[in-house]
Amino acid sequence: MFITPFGRYCFRRLPFGISSAPEHFQLRILQIIAGTTGVLCHADDILVFGKDKKEHDVRLGEVLKKFEKAGLTLNDKCVFAVKRVKFLGRTISAQGIEADQDKIQAILNMPEPQNVEGVRRFMGMVNYVGKFSPHLPTLTKPLRDLLRNDSIWVWDAQQKEAFAKVKEELSSPAILVQYCPSSETVVSADASSYGLGGVLMQKLKNGEWRPVVYISRSLTATETRYAQIEKEALAVTWACERLSAYSDWNLQCTPTTNP
Repeated sequence: MFITPFGRYCFRRLPFGISSAPEHFQLRILQIIAGTTGVLCHADDILVFGKDKKEHDVRLGEVLKKFEKAGLTLNDKCVFAVKRVKFLGRTISAQGIEADQDKIQAILNMPEPQNVEGVRRFMGMVNYVGKFSPHLPTLTKPLRDLLRNDSIWVWDAQQKEAFAKVKEELSSPAILVQYCPSSETVVSADASSYGLGGVLMQKLKNGEWRPVVYISRSLTATETRYAQIEKEALAVTWACERLSAYSDWNLQCTPTTNP
């Protein structure tokens, strides 16, 4: 609603440029597909899935009928009945969840930063795919130091090495499996001098252990002064708290010495 000298009015159609527009659009789409199973929505990206083609087609039909009833028009970017799809910067398939190769390639093609803004841009890209590697806080330490307010811009051998190692780490990111509540689960956590890392792994039917998600973060200035055993304890506690959304665990916590 908005107030004018002639009275108080509200929009009948959502105009461009309103800061709350994405939230209103998201809410409206969620209201349209409410009650439909097997549908995920983020803004104008909608994913319909099923355990087989029959279930997928039934759910897709329900969604399309609701869109038709609401007067919603789909564009020509829609794809149907695919076994591999890009969604929210991830590639999802029967094999698991992978980082979008276009985003990985964009990181690999980035030139060396020439200033702090360049480092910040590079770190933003790297953090977006951070769930596919637990080692990034340690590898990016020389780069993150450049972002401190009291730092002086220096692009030396240490920064060049860190830049190259981050690209090497992301050149072949892990494929993450889908979480299964009934599978045996292990959380492994570790702490280095500058960061924490952890991984939630599950045992597949063939006996192979595969990662479900990697997590990592850098240590604060205070935490870097902890004794190593305290850092390891912090890593285990933080990993379990961070991954608490995964319920019904048959859980083992495993602190390791080599990330």
